[in-house]
Amino acid sequence: MTRFRSVSFSSLAVLALVGAGAAQEAAPTDPLTAEAILDRCIEASGGRAAWESLTSIRGLGTIEVVGANVRGSVAIYQTADGFRRSVDAGGAGVQVTVRRGDEAWVSNARGQVKAMEGPELLKMQRDKSFNPLLDPSRIYASLSVTGVEEVAGSQAWVIRCVPVNDPEAEDLRYFDLESGLQVKVVQRGSGQGAAVPTEVFLSDYRPVGDVQFAFTTMIVAGRGQVQVALETMQANVSIPPCLFEKPDGEVVKPFMAQPRQVLEAFMKEDVNALSPAEARSWMKRLIDARARIPEDFPQTEALEAVFQECIRACMERLGRIEPQDGDGRSEHPSGSDHPS
Repeated sequence: MTRFRSVSFSSLAVLALVGAGAAQEAAPTDPLTAEAILDRCIEASGGRAAWESLTSIRGLGTIEVVGANVRGSVAIYQTADGFRRSVDAGGAGVQVTVRRGDEAWVSNARGQVKAMEGPELLKMQRDKSFNPLLDPSRIYASLSVTGVEEVAGSQAWVIRCVPVNDPEAEDLRYFDLESGLQVKVVQRGSGQGAAVPTEVFLSDYRPVGDVQFAFTTMIVAGRGQVQVALETMQANVSIPPCLFEKPDGEVVKPFMAQPRQVLEAFMKEDVNALSPAEARSWMKRLIDARARIPEDFPQTEALEAVFQECIRACMERLGRIEPQDGDGRSEHPSGSDHPS
């Protein structure tokens, strides 16, 4: 049975952020600050007052896994405190993603419900706003213009955004020089998620109430491509709060690899090629897995010794590629200078 691959688009504001309205003023020839680029985008998509008056969004359309002959329907609901996306892939069943406040869950076609956690949950929490550009300091610790790149044949400013709740992740947001509107988002997760960024391309802009959204979104992650084509969208409509309750079904715990599985996976890595984020992520995984070695394991001491060497290898890698503090020591996620 074919299933949709999970992709990183948890909020309608990220799926279809802002689109083109009337013709915009000529593109600026001089570099702009990040704040000026964001303000220009907000005005081009309806203005700050229009966005702040938004209370809810409802969208219906289709979703397709490109090249896999998999197609289904999608329904999206969002309020100030809740988000729900329901994907019906026909024979593949229904998958539901729900966020209520700072909690989020995913229900698969078999009726199993999993609570989100880690970077996936942090991403959902960052997407709570209809338009995160209105108050970027709430979700981003820093914004920096990195230059100009081409997107779909046009030039676009690129702003690097570092999340407050996940400093090892980043969002790259692209804004068309001529219209000022956002045309692409590249989302890089933390840890192992940094290896496969998600690219979100925005097009087919139409007015929804007093603001504008992209009705067509292409999400590219690795070799997978998913297209979301919204057919209808409504703003400031009544949405029942019950839609944002935890889905019914069998609650399952997130998969937790066994200590030996974690060790075997690390053995396949080239330690000298790890980035700082990857090295820190592996240290966390190794330390956690070492703590979960069963007490009755017949070779506990030998296995712990192997874990110790792997953790030390990560520390040495960090020491070679990260700047040290005044005492000549690097800061590590364990909160100590030593892995033990």
